[in-house]
Amino acid sequence: MSTLSKYSNPIVAFFGILIAFLLRLTYRTRLKYELFDRRYEQFIFIKDFLGSIIRNGNVDKDEFHTFLIGTKSFRYIFDKKIDDHFKHKIMLKAVELDCSVSEYQGLHNGYERQNNIRKQRDLQKRLHQEFENLENLFSPYLGSPEYQLTYCKNSNKML
Repeated sequence: MSTLSKYSNPIVAFFGILIAFLLRLTYRTRLKYELFDRRYEQFIFIKDFLGSIIRNGNVDKDEFHTFLIGTKSFRYIFDKKIDDHFKHKIMLKAVELDCSVSEYQGLHNGYERQNNIRKQRDLQKRLHQEFENLENLFSPYLGSPEYQLTYCKNSNKML
């Protein structure tokens, strides 16, 4: 009996450490899947929004509102590079297009109207290019969570 009691504490400690290690692996995998789900959701919001611009030729107010609400947490789940790209190449261009469409309605025939039409066409082309490039832009972040070890540069923590 004394031999059993002699080894019982190390055995219990070993199993405690083993369980803690397995729980850590489980939580780490769960975090990867949750991060993937959140990133994919953001990707879908952007893709749907750009698709509506391409389909309609302008920015629909309801779609834009849904887009803003859906991408509210964008900067927290992506690194600074893709966040800056999102702000300057997608969101800013969409706002410019919306303003340009609003200005167009008040213009009469002439030079200003033609310039406005060219500006709208240029913005629509740029947003269409962003739509075409969207999968390439997001592919490093939307790789399968099983094989991708994600490093979140915003928080400098390994997930």
